[in-house]
Amino acid sequence: MKHVFAKHTRIAIPLDKLWGRLVHLPTGQVRHGHVPVLLANQYHGDTFPPCHISGGPETFVAALGEPVTHRVYLYTNPTNHSVTMKGEWWYSGTYTVKFHDQTSSELHYEVANVARGWTRPLGRLMAGRARRRLEEDFLRLAKQLSSR
Repeated sequence: MKHVFAKHTRIAIPLDKLWGRLVHLPTGQVRHGHVPVLLANQYHGDTFPPCHISGGPETFVAALGEPVTHRVYLYTNPTNHSVTMKGEWWYSGTYTVKFHDQTSSELHYEVANVARGWTRPLGRLMAGRARRRLEEDFLRLAKQLSSR
């Protein structure tokens, strides 16, 4: 799996605290400010689509829209301090929290094109077009995690 985007930043929050903020995934109907990892990837413009999260404790499904227009699948890995979000056909993005020192951590974000067969080149095109938005999403998440 080739990464089409990768970025990282240091955040002045200890690893365990930052990890807890990243994986805060309440189930049921949620508002945008309550789920930072979804906020970063689904908030474009002035509105956040209606969102219903089900599942847990390590696998979740976020149904977005009213009626549902798409789903995002979230897989948390407490051992690796990572959250992987998968869209419905090409997108797989993984956030990983890594130890930096006693008072700060590093937040890493990698996006891969997971489209298969004849859709793979189309996924590559989608990833290229989304590159600026992916960077904005990452910076928005880092800012929100830092300020909570």
